[in-house]
Amino acid sequence: MFRSRDTQRIALACGIIVAAGIAAYSNTLHAPFVFDGLTLQRRFAATTLSADPSTWFGVYPRTIGFFTFDLQNTLHGPWLPGFHAVNIAIHIIAALLLFAAVLVTCLGPRRPADVRRDAVWIALVAALFFELHPLQTQAVTYVYQRFESLMGMWFLAAVAAFAWAVRDDAAATRGRRGWFVAAWAAILLSVGTKEVGAVAPVVLLWYDRVFVASSWRELLARRWWFYAPALVLFAGAAAYLYAFREHYATGGIFDTERMSPLTYAGSQPEVICRYLRLAVWPSGLCLDWYWQPADTLWRIVPPTLVIFALLALVAWSIVWLPVVGFLLGSFFLILAPTSSILPIIDLAFEHRMYLPLAPLTVLAVLAGREALRRLPQRLLALTLPPAVGLGAAAIIAIALGATTYLRNEVYRSGLSLWRDIVAKSPANPRALATLAWHLELELGDTARAIELNRQALDIDPLLVSAHRGLAIMLHGSDRAAAIYHARYAVRLERSAENLSNLGIVLVEDSPGEAEALFRMAIELDPRFRSARLNLAKLLTLTGRAAEAEALLGEE
Repeated sequence: MFRSRDTQRIALACGIIVAAGIAAYSNTLHAPFVFDGLTLQRRFAATTLSADPSTWFGVYPRTIGFFTFDLQNTLHGPWLPGFHAVNIAIHIIAALLLFAAVLVTCLGPRRPADVRRDAVWIALVAALFFELHPLQTQAVTYVYQRFESLMGMWFLAAVAAFAWAVRDDAAATRGRRGWFVAAWAAILLSVGTKEVGAVAPVVLLWYDRVFVASSWRELLARRWWFYAPALVLFAGAAAYLYAFREHYATGGIFDTERMSPLTYAGSQPEVICRYLRLAVWPSGLCLDWYWQPADTLWRIVPPTLVIFALLALVAWSIVWLPVVGFLLGSFFLILAPTSSILPIIDLAFEHRMYLPLAPLTVLAVLAGREALRRLPQRLLALTLPPAVGLGAAAIIAIALGATTYLRNEVYRSGLSLWRDIVAKSPANPRALATLAWHLELELGDTARAIELNRQALDIDPLLVSAHRGLAIMLHGSDRAAAIYHARYAVRLERSAENLSNLGIVLVEDSPGEAEALFRMAIELDPRFRSARLNLAKLLTLTGRAAEAEALLGEE
């Protein structure tokens, strides 16, 4: 399939992709755990994989993603550079897989001769734009969002394996079945990492019709056996979501009591328009927008008209420009599970654009290539040499990579990250409370931290983290207020952390109640080490050192 000259170009392209990814993310290795990553960090303190293989995949859902974290924690503990290095490697591999999928597709016999000639460069530019785009930083630098990038990597692996399996050349019959099996294995790994992976069979079906089969009848006659398992997958996914509905609702997913499907659907056109704007011009990136539901016609109607226009373009392109229809349609398909009618309490997060950005970058490269080929000829009656297009692409890729590098600097510390979030989302109570925590932790600025927590409660009186923060920060200066906020936090959320914090503020005045609270925290979450240590300290101070030693020995 590849000539020797192509092989050299492919090797060079792969080297460029690897080097560019390392350069763009080289300043992220020591970025701390933030946001949901703090929960992950607490998990690391209590969980490693035992020698019993039956426990390796014991976390549901998103089993594969948790397994990678637990495996690393077992191998090297909570060593930050290790987790970041794996995240960067996943992202680079995803870019290489996109390169492979685009390359094989462009080399297909149904592609125009000029596309086959430029296949390596088309694939390289698309992969670089995908890899270096600053919009990807949240899914790579924010350690916890490995779930998104790893799901995307497996998804792209399925596309690449399928594209290789259906290629039409003399050597295609050798190992074809193995590539089909590899595609389904990648689909299952993608679903096991994050639920969005279930869209993969639909994308592959559409790919098959656009790039391989000449009709739907031919497609189903030749490969019905490949697509039939998708029905089982969709049925199983629906049953799985229903079985774990309480787990999802706890995390604010599919919780119709807090967010109705209609409200969510009415807000998503505005969110998707923001995603598209960031894809074109990535300025104003923010880890936590705290996006509020659309509540005015101005926020609902214009964005909805834009989305309907784009969907109409997809429908028109299916007939007249099938490649454009497939790429733009795949963007909407991949985004649909998180950006349609299934309610998620957080309406917008940049990491949801990780995989949908892939078809957009390919579409942008193809559109840019056509513009450079046709417009100068029509407007100026001249033909630009290919080097002009490659030079423009190189400038864009360098600009994207430099912007990504600078964006990653924001992740240098929790303090810099949450200051950035508050600057861009000043009415975000969650950001105010988290910034308060980092001000106290990193700078010892208790007065400012208390002020920010109170601002957060003015916006959202039921914000647990703000009550919890005030309980700890006021403990030394206003014990009555500290106890009030600690009790209120427990009333809002009966978690091990809140019970333990209430015990801390009560330990001097009511050691008996504090001891009971520490024990309840341990019973609720035996892995929550802070409660165990606090209880051991209290037992020691009350003359029960042997009991404290036995308690710590149970870890």
